[in-house]
Amino acid sequence: MELLFYTTSQCHLCELAEALLVSTPMPEPIPVDVVDIAQSE
Repeated sequence: MELLFYTTSQCHLCELAEALLVSTPMPEPIPVDVVDIAQSE
């Protein structure tokens, strides 16, 4: 399983979601691919 995390700078909801992701204990690490929507095509 891999998680795609779509974000952009100064997005308070993105920051809250990221904080929740890193603070949630997981039985196994899940790879997270961060995609900045301001930089994507």
